[in-house]
Amino acid sequence: MATSLNGKDGLSKAIQILPDAIIADIRMPEMDGIEMCRQIRKIKMLKDVPVLFLTADSDEYLAMSAHQSGGTQYLNKPIKINMISGMLKEMIHEEMDD
Repeated sequence: MATSLNGKDGLSKAIQILPDAIIADIRMPEMDGIEMCRQIRKIKMLKDVPVLFLTADSDEYLAMSAHQSGGTQYLNKPIKINMISGMLKEMIHEEMDD
């Protein structure tokens, strides 16, 4: 597990560690989560890694943008930890089946 304070650092860490899944806030400094996801989808080693977006905004445009960027799931805050755990397990399982 790795953490980042912004999308630019998150992208760099994802390239280094090749995670099984990524959890990203949509609103991050330097590079937002949507742009980070777009960049991830361009990298062969990361293009199929599930991306779970979290946001405090319930804006339909953001949800659509998150999906169009290649995001796998989208959750509005506040969230319960068991929701994230269940979604991550499901996303990783689906990725392994593909």
